[in-house]
Amino acid sequence: MSALTIRFDGLCCHVTPVSGDRFKKRTIVPAVHDHISYIEFFADDFDPAKNPDFPAGTVTAYPRDLANYKRIEVSDVRLEVKNVTSDGNVIELDTYHQRIPKLTQVASEFRALKASLRADPPASGLAAIFFDMPGGILSAGPPERFKTEFIGAHAWPIRRLGEWAQLDVQIVGPPIIEITSLADGTKKTLTLDDGADLITIGNQTEHDILGIQPEPGEGGHFVAYYDLSETVLVDPPRPSLNLGLGVGCTNTNYP
Repeated sequence: MSALTIRFDGLCCHVTPVSGDRFKKRTIVPAVHDHISYIEFFADDFDPAKNPDFPAGTVTAYPRDLANYKRIEVSDVRLEVKNVTSDGNVIELDTYHQRIPKLTQVASEFRALKASLRADPPASGLAAIFFDMPGGILSAGPPERFKTEFIGAHAWPIRRLGEWAQLDVQIVGPPIIEITSLADGTKKTLTLDDGADLITIGNQTEHDILGIQPEPGEGGHFVAYYDLSETVLVDPPRPSLNLGLGVGCTNTNYP
């Protein structure tokens, strides 16, 4: 067995189940017009010969933070890591609860998630990505260098949010990710090299993916989460702008 870290970067909502749900924890990646939903990995963990489902032209390569990465862009799909060994329980660490904002504390009127987002299997056209956590340890990445303040009445404190959330699991063999189209049920398989230990499920702008400082005022994308609400929210809180990279594109938890 080996360890695999699944990082969630950008607009990703992690849903706690209620009675009747068939998942232990579900990640919903909202579809946002100026964002890219993707799976990212280190460039040297990807062997084209092992991945006939992803020929040249479907994989994007780029550098960031002195490393080289590749990504596969996906939308309207369900993701599954096929070779996880787990009892199915998701253990949430204190960093997760402290650094990942809870939607019902940010917007008290957000009382219910759309029932369709809890369905198994999920329907087509509801979100960019669905990922049901197979168990593991859920935590938050390091705190942002700035504090985030939500504007409007809310119960979430002013604090440094996590740069990402991450799930650590045990796997047998190399990471194998199955990608199922929710539109037609077709499947593709991404197989990374043996020893690969990090993948990212992401939902960000090109600037964020490349680690480029955005223009002032960019980043007010938190409102995309409110589209997941069963009822329409009227002028709910949103993060203050102009604080730097990542504002408004944080992970969240529901409730």
